[in-house]
Amino acid sequence: MATGGAALSGARRAPPPTSGPSEAQQRTPSVADLTMPLDEAGTSTIELCTAVQKVSQSVLALSELFESRFGDLVTAGRASEYPPLVDEFKALFAAASSNLERIHAALDKRGLSMVAGLVRTVQRKEERRLAIELERQVLRQRLSRAEEEEQVAIRERLRETQKEQDGCVEEVREALEEIRAEAADLEE
Repeated sequence: MATGGAALSGARRAPPPTSGPSEAQQRTPSVADLTMPLDEAGTSTIELCTAVQKVSQSVLALSELFESRFGDLVTAGRASEYPPLVDEFKALFAAASSNLERIHAALDKRGLSMVAGLVRTVQRKEERRLAIELERQVLRQRLSRAEEEEQVAIRERLRETQKEQDGCVEEVREALEEIRAEAADLEE
């Protein structure tokens, strides 16, 4: 298993397969790559706060990769491959969410309920952002096949979901800033 930092930064990659998968699939981490080892007793509070930042970076990278892979399927007209892609990425996002859950529990156990609550906010907003992204992908697929009257409603829903998604992103940023500030206070 990769260490948390290497796995989350994408520094360690599996060797390329001998045939078949696209370049994007070769870059896709596994659940094991994304699962951070967490030794509660041996991990400092500062390291836990840093780990939250690394998980957030991994979620951002996963989101970009997911969008790219979705775009590849749409461009190639391979709609039948969308459900397996969703399943693959749900498992990857679940690994990141599990990391946040374990960090939350470790911080809470140390009596740092405010910081733990911020981690929980990051976790919930990232989960919500994924759910919104899945909805947006389906809406974009429907938009390409919809009649003109339905396109108006779909476009409006796409605008609404974009605003909601942007709100989640902003709340994650704010929580991460507060976690960084708390970590800085702990270092003093």
